[in-house]
Amino acid sequence: MNLWNINKLKDDLSNHKVKQRDLLVYFFLSGLLLVLVYMPIDSKYYYQTEKYDWIDWVVTSFITLITIFLCYKANKGSKGNNFLERIFSLELILSIRYFVFFDIPCLIFHSAFLEETAYSDIGNLIFTIFSYLIVSIRTIQCINNIQKI
Repeated sequence: MNLWNINKLKDDLSNHKVKQRDLLVYFFLSGLLLVLVYMPIDSKYYYQTEKYDWIDWVVTSFITLITIFLCYKANKGSKGNNFLERIFSLELILSIRYFVFFDIPCLIFHSAFLEETAYSDIGNLIFTIFSYLIVSIRTIQCINNIQKI
């Protein structure tokens, strides 16, 4: 595991010496950094009240970080292969697909029926949580399916 020595990391990557567990740690740390970057600090751009910002951040952060571990386990842990390639590829493609087929229709529905109402914030919160859960569950299922092939 190389968290500081970039030359050693480059050498390990070029010689295929990076263990699956190390890839889990690298990916988890990148997820943790993103969670910290997106921490709601004095922002009111998506929700009208601050408490929904924090609820959104806590729930989506938990889903993001637990998904990494569940995908690692679904990939057979340290005995698995290509963990980073699988989780990154699957999450990216699933996110694009569900953006088109789930997020856009939900945004249209929200804009038409919930915008500027008392239910706007809770609608956004539910939509965001379901969106994260769907991609998370499907990613885990896909990695399980890959292991069965």
